[in-house]
Amino acid sequence: MEGGSNREAVTTNILNAATRGTGGSWSVNTPLTHLLVSTSFERPLLRPVTVGSSIYNDTQSSRSFVYTNTAFRQFATYKFAQKTPKLSFGLYMRLSGFRSMDHSFDFVAVEAGGDFLVVNFQDRGSGLAYRVHTLDQNNVGPGGAGLGVPVPVAQNKTYWITCLWDKANLVATLKVYDPETWLLVGTSTNVTLSRDAENICIGRYDNHGGAVQNSSTYFDDLIWDVTGASYPLFPASRTIVANSAARAAVETAYSSASSGDTVLIPSGSNAWTSSLNLSKASVTISGMGSNTCIITNISGGNATFNVTGAFTTISNLQITGIPGGNNGQGVSTETKYVRLSHLLIRELADGTFFNGYGLIDHCIFINCSHMGRHFGYSPGGGVVRAEQYPLPFNSTNYVVWEDCGIEITPNMTSSAGSSIVLFSSQEAASYIVRHSNIKVSKLNIAPAFDYHGNDPGIANLRGVCGGQIYKVNFTIVPPATFYGKFVDVRGGQLLVYSNTITGFDVLDNVYLREEDSANPPTDRVENTYVFQNFEGPSGTSPMAPIVDPGAASKIVLNTHFFTRAPSGSYSSWSLPYPHPWTGGVAPTNGAPVQPVAPRSLRIIAR
Repeated sequence: MEGGSNREAVTTNILNAATRGTGGSWSVNTPLTHLLVSTSFERPLLRPVTVGSSIYNDTQSSRSFVYTNTAFRQFATYKFAQKTPKLSFGLYMRLSGFRSMDHSFDFVAVEAGGDFLVVNFQDRGSGLAYRVHTLDQNNVGPGGAGLGVPVPVAQNKTYWITCLWDKANLVATLKVYDPETWLLVGTSTNVTLSRDAENICIGRYDNHGGAVQNSSTYFDDLIWDVTGASYPLFPASRTIVANSAARAAVETAYSSASSGDTVLIPSGSNAWTSSLNLSKASVTISGMGSNTCIITNISGGNATFNVTGAFTTISNLQITGIPGGNNGQGVSTETKYVRLSHLLIRELADGTFFNGYGLIDHCIFINCSHMGRHFGYSPGGGVVRAEQYPLPFNSTNYVVWEDCGIEITPNMTSSAGSSIVLFSSQEAASYIVRHSNIKVSKLNIAPAFDYHGNDPGIANLRGVCGGQIYKVNFTIVPPATFYGKFVDVRGGQLLVYSNTITGFDVLDNVYLREEDSANPPTDRVENTYVFQNFEGPSGTSPMAPIVDPGAASKIVLNTHFFTRAPSGSYSSWSLPYPHPWTGGVAPTNGAPVQPVAPRSLRIIAR
């Protein structure tokens, strides 16, 4: 998109000059008075791209395209030399000036004999969103016109949009990524498409009468793969394969990675004697599966991975310590927005040790002294954390363990101590455990979930703890005992609901107390909701919260805590499930009912 002058109408000559590669030709459906060359909001490729024998580095790029949305149905079409049953494409897109007028627009399209896949944009009063829109005249699958779920986006922000046309599987998919972090914003799919793709269109494709307004849509770096083999299709991101699972090999691969890249660890087992520091933003470390890619931590108490680069993802591998050693950490973080996914973490002192925010989803934890620990004192200090509190229940500024399996087996050694805490927080840390299964077959649990409120001596973090525990299935198997509390909260706000605890012999329920003796206390429990929790041998007896006798005058029912759901809609007081970072689709069923947690407590392999 480097030809032409600023605000010049796009022509086939400009399109041909801007196109790398061969195998097709450009045309326009009408003179393009509203698809223009622009010098605004150009985005460079991540790194050089090879097309045929030519290398394009995009270092001198200065142009994008813009569609001024005061007219409709003007677009340019690139017709492929051969039809293709599978096609992927991607491009940067940016919206500006839309005014929530309840309109719908199609800006990029793939056509096939009258059928299509389009990037549909919704300009609604409720917000802006992209979604996939298809037409399949063969009526395969749902047939007819189909719409995927909307993916909410913001104006005046550039996104990477990538789509897949997949005839064999009868599916059209749209994914939206934030190119500042390369985190997935959301996915929209529709099950249809039964013809071979013929061309790709850019501009405004729809003919929605009356849907015009003074607004602009910017496009840059449109790329496509006519084989469809690359999806999601990124602007030249790479997968760098380490030579082995050895720490030195992984570090060598990581040293050549840039933002948006993935470092792939091959199958195999290896012992690491020191931490691998992950300091680069937006890089993914992925194994070949938690059954086949195994890293043993023999570092003498250090973390296997120490993460200081924001938006790091670690997935699809196993991190294990020495059985009975109760030593070392799986992953330690000192930054925000870290995601751990599809990991097996076992036989460590701390499975995960978080400072800052993060997401741990679809992971298995076995025989760790602490499955998760969260310290709120992240870089920036206590003042930064205090300014963020109190956290609303629907915020992503928590560490979230979601769709996980946690287990202490009969093989767990007593060297972990006679009583252990599964999840704990200190220094005003705030964490969520939800939609997960926990099974304990040895040792005493006291408590299962611990919220310190705050450690003494950090005055500007007093009374700002927050936590949520819900949709957890918890089973105690003798000789293990629940000698203590299910949740112990010492200040701040809490949301505990729809949990089921079975098989225990002693349980003190959700225990509410204060961290100090001041009157009024600076770490008092406030804005806390505990409801719809069940306990007992069959998990059918209501479990009520208990207030520490010494705090009865300071933690008062219907003033500081409640045995009902918060007022308002579910979405107003609970973080969407699945977590937005997974790109999953939130359930549509009403609050507070949610899908049941996964029942398996065994190793996840991908």
